[in-house]
Order: sequence, then structure tokens, then C-alpha cells
Amino acid sequence: MKKILIAVVILSLATIACEAFKDSYDQDLGPQTPNPSENSNTNGGTTDFSTDKTLCQAVSGVTAVVAKDSGVVKQSELSTAGIGSAAKAEAKKIGDFTTQVTVSAGDESISFVLKQTAEGFDVCSVSYNKLTVTKGTITVDSFNVGAAEDMTKAVNAGTFSFEFASEASSTALKAMEELAGADTTVKVDGSYFATGLEEIEVKAGE
Repeated sequence: MKKILIAVVILSLATIACEAFKDSYDQDLGPQTPNPSENSNTNGGTTDFSTDKTLCQAVSGVTAVVAKDSGVVKQSELSTAGIGSAAKAEAKKIGDFTTQVTVSAGDESISFVLKQTAEGFDVCSVSYNKLTVTKGTITVDSFNVGAAEDMTKAVNAGTFSFEFASEASSTALKAMEELAGADTTVKVDGSYFATGLEEIEVKAGE
């Protein structure tokens, strides 16, 4: 009877020792789950936006929002284009998460720069006929979709609506227009659908 009890005790101690060794092995040598905050752009389903060092000063009065439904916009349009002028859009990569979009039709052309961040999108610039943009909204439908697999097939799409301060030959003329109730703003609306992402190098100071 005494020998049986001793055997049971030894067996119990051996089992405990094995479990302890297994736990220690799992913690020290077994496969570890990476910390998402330490991952690169694709690991763990996280994105490290800090890799993009492109300088971007958000344009005052202009915001960018994400569309509720993606993949809806399929063509480019420009409200200032003449009848029969087909609009086209081009996208250029100037940073890991910074893209310039240009929509043109005939002699008309408008461009803006979007930078994706952890919080959403910043609008870095808006250019149209050297006018000053006063307010506007860009609704982002797709942003560099598919670029990781093939930049030539990457899709950028969305809609935009801007207001620009109209040109005035003098401050006095502008004041007279305002008193007369004249519309002193230029409105530009449209959409963009660009397939392909051209990577360009932006020199310091540009």
C-alpha cells in the first residue's frame, strides 16, 4: 500500500512538472502574436501612416470626408467644362499616403492633394486658375485602391465642390461688386475617377 501511494505521488509530481515546462515553452519559445502598434503597413491589419514624411498644411475651409458607400463613382466630370468636353482624371503618388488628383477637360483643369492619416484625410492644396479657394469639400470614394498589388491599376475616385474668390482688378471694384450683390465667387464641382497611379518625386520646397 505504501509503495502504491509513493507511485501516485511521483506520477502527480511528474505531471505538474510537464505542465510547467509546457507553459514555460509556450511563453518563451512558442510562436508570438505581433503587437499591431509595432507592425508595418500591412501586418496585423494596421497602417503606419508615419512612414509618409510629405509636408502637408491643411487648406483652411476645405475638408475631406469618406463616402458612406465606396466604389460608386465611375467617371470624371467638371462643371466648368464646355459641352462636349470629356473630363479625365489623373492621380500621382507624391508620398506613401499622399496623392495628387488632377481633373481636366479641354482648357479647364483643377487639381488637389490628399494625404491620408489615422484620423482621415487632409487636403494639402487646391489649384484652379491661380484663384484662392475659400471653401470646399472632397468626398473620397476610393483612395489608391489596389496600389499595393499593381500601381497601374490603382483606383482613386470621389467627388468635389469648391468655391474660389473671383479675380478683381482692384479692391474698389470688388467692393462695388459686393454692394451691387454680384456673385464674387467661382464655383467648381465635379467628380474624378483615375485608374493608375504615377509615382513622382517632389523636390524640397515644392
